[in-house]
Amino acid sequence: MAKKLFLDVEAPKPKADDSGSRPLFWWPLEALVAGVAAALAVWLVCAGAMLTAWFSDSAMTFQEIVRLAQEIILLGCGVPLEGYGLAIAPLGVALLTAGSVAAAARAAGRQASLARPGASWPRAAAAGLVLAGFLAVGTLLAVTALPSDGWEATLPLAGRGLGLIGVLGVCWGNAGWIGGLAKPPWTGWIWRGWRAGSAVLLLAACAALAAATWAGQDSLARLDGALALDTAGVATWALVCLAWLPNLLAWAAAWALGVPVDLGAASQTWIGGTDVGMLPGLPFFALVPAEVAAEPWLALWMLTGALAGAAAGLAVASSRPEPGHVAAAVCGLASGLLVAAGLAALAAAGSGDLGTLRLTGLGPRLGPLLIVPPALIGLSGALSAAAWSLWRGEAVPVEELTTAAVVADVWPGQAVDGGRTGAVPAQAARPSEPESASTTGSAESGDANPAAEGAAEHTPPGEPDMAPVAGRTERPDVDPTGGVADQGGL
Repeated sequence: MAKKLFLDVEAPKPKADDSGSRPLFWWPLEALVAGVAAALAVWLVCAGAMLTAWFSDSAMTFQEIVRLAQEIILLGCGVPLEGYGLAIAPLGVALLTAGSVAAAARAAGRQASLARPGASWPRAAAAGLVLAGFLAVGTLLAVTALPSDGWEATLPLAGRGLGLIGVLGVCWGNAGWIGGLAKPPWTGWIWRGWRAGSAVLLLAACAALAAATWAGQDSLARLDGALALDTAGVATWALVCLAWLPNLLAWAAAWALGVPVDLGAASQTWIGGTDVGMLPGLPFFALVPAEVAAEPWLALWMLTGALAGAAAGLAVASSRPEPGHVAAAVCGLASGLLVAAGLAALAAAGSGDLGTLRLTGLGPRLGPLLIVPPALIGLSGALSAAAWSLWRGEAVPVEELTTAAVVADVWPGQAVDGGRTGAVPAQAARPSEPESASTTGSAESGDANPAAEGAAEHTPPGEPDMAPVAGRTERPDVDPTGGVADQGGL
């Protein structure tokens, strides 16, 4: 007696067609205008902040305030502020600039995709036009803000800074599109580990900075009483602290990893102790104690590197498709090293001079920064990824899973033995068709399918019967020879 089973496969519903939507204007013009608007938006924000400071110090003219806003943008790009001895780039301004470019690139890329559906080159061209518009306005701001004498040497520095921030912003805005391009699996594993490790390191930096703020609240109160700022002054200092907050977070992360942080000539702080000299009355220096001896419990902060590396390694080992033992260890090491490299880049970019004489060379020391964090985070990432991979067991290659799924007549990526994702539920025979009328998906009851029996044994209680169908289905995207036909992808 023949037992007929039918497998109804429903193709994924197509997404709503956006081909009817078209950009309001010519998409290259929109991309160019978006880049110009990104630069002007950053300038307006900086000009508004400077106008707030103007209310507390009306000795400066309006033209000087506007020029100072342009110089703050250039300072975020790594150009020293002439006349003030200030050479520490505010990473908050750089992040604001990159975010503005990213928003413009994302919007321009979306409009280009609507204008040319299915093509990749319009999105790349839109990114280039956004970058061109941003660099054009940024160069104009740099030329008008730099002094008339000696601008030939400073303009290339401003161009490099603007170009680097513009490229980072364009890549940030098109991260989803770039991630959708064809790439080997290990790049996704490393990217996933880098995000997890960076998140843990950021949380540790916030915790260290919050602990320093709590410990130095008395010094902050005395500084506030000595300055006696009005409302406009308080708002100005708040904006200044926000502009340099990423710098402080990078320094706090380096400090938590055991890297000494220089605070000027003959002044430094690290987990082994603090020794400072005369410091100016700035909110940041109020967080640094005058002199602290080495405390054994401060060494616990170095667990930050182990935790960040462990998070990166676990994220790599738990990726899909699952990497093998060696691949997990190598990618865990690469993720940890990438986290440490990102911290070193931010700390180096956010270090510099805050004045002359005693306030030069502020920031984490570059030598220990290139040795201690990579060793801690990288080694922890490799060990945690390898340990989790060994505990989990050897991963089944993606090709074997896909081949087994096609042979057993289930979707690729589903386990025949009821393991990871289960089998496809088989439906009862259709009442409108006699049992002898269908030949597709039928099998004699005496020839039982071992894969179906194995899947039925693993069916959890209370769930519908799960059994893959023996034989060939009528799915158009499955090749009976064992491959998947090219129907645009599953």
